[in-house]
Amino acid sequence: MKIIVYVPGLGYDYFDISCEAYAKRYMSALDKTVTDPKRKFKIESAKVSYGDSNEFTSNTSTIVEITNEIYIPIVKFFEYEYGKDLVERFEGRNIFIRSSLLAFALLKKAPRFIIEMFKSTKTFNALKRFQSLYFVFIFLMIGAFGISILPALIPFIIEFINKVVEITSLKVPPIESVNQGIKKLSEFILAIFSLIVLFSPKFKEIMSVMATEFLCLDYYLEFGENKLNLIGKLESLIEFTCENEDFKSVEVHGYSFGSILLIDLIKPYGHESVFRVYSSISTIVTIGCPFNFINAYYPKYFKDRSSNGGQLKQEWYNIHSDIDVLSSELDSEKTNEYLGKGDIVNLQFNVINPKNINIVDYLMFYGLRAHRMFWGNKNKAVNFISMIIRRQIETKNSH
Repeated sequence: MKIIVYVPGLGYDYFDISCEAYAKRYMSALDKTVTDPKRKFKIESAKVSYGDSNEFTSNTSTIVEITNEIYIPIVKFFEYEYGKDLVERFEGRNIFIRSSLLAFALLKKAPRFIIEMFKSTKTFNALKRFQSLYFVFIFLMIGAFGISILPALIPFIIEFINKVVEITSLKVPPIESVNQGIKKLSEFILAIFSLIVLFSPKFKEIMSVMATEFLCLDYYLEFGENKLNLIGKLESLIEFTCENEDFKSVEVHGYSFGSILLIDLIKPYGHESVFRVYSSISTIVTIGCPFNFINAYYPKYFKDRSSNGGQLKQEWYNIHSDIDVLSSELDSEKTNEYLGKGDIVNLQFNVINPKNINIVDYLMFYGLRAHRMFWGNKNKAVNFISMIIRRQIETKNSH
């Protein structure tokens, strides 16, 4: 039986990227790939506990083949859940503090964003850099908007002070002129906020979630915030699968930021990866991996990684899209320099021809929305997984 440890990205609230959904998409691709149309499959889901004290849990989904009413498990998925662990530091903070920290983090990196705008490489071209800068600018506006809500409260505070002065007959300096100026600003802010909420009722929740996740990612990449905890937990899950499952191989599939956790697992900075974990992984699959984005704006992040005896031994399939501003076609020169892996199989998966996209589409965040277009909303929708299955069948047959 094949074991797949699935490391999702962030954004559960807006798109189904759960382990069960991924397993169903995998099953659909498998069903379309096998030559015998009479082979039937189904999904069985469960939950397991792992860790020294069983303090962690993982959702599992098993694809079973039904043959003469006998259920034969062929692929078992384990979900690595890390979202709550990643955002726990900032989740309890109010929106003003989060917005302030977000704005500060972006302003601190502003010189890097500007410098990178004038560079261009084969795998991270000028168009993607422009979209990235535009994306960062929108995030900066979100941070500034959260901060600007505070002045909207000042007139009410001043009005309250005036009432107290009137009732108590205290002698205080006049503040009416200040009040009028701030009142106009507050009315403008509240009008904009009301307009946005009118067309997007969930704007406040979305803004709060986005600010929190971006902040946590920045702290993870910049300061290693929570990195040791997250990687240690992932190591524990892989060791658990090796100790408790009858398996032929372990594959690790990472989507979006999950693919960065995967890289940090197999090629850590400052120490060697755990031998049992490293040696048990036969295949790596990165989907929408933001390697080039991070390498541009956090240029030292992937440098000086663990050697682990030289080249990576695992098969590595990288799924990318020309339209998606975050996903990366992994340049063999860069990955060989940083990760010791020059023969990654890049598989391109575009929903539409990139030549059909114009500047207006990019300004409407199409390049970011494309990050979710590696599969459809329905489990039976066409996806990239059949490309991997076919490649693995070809590789197996060639040996």
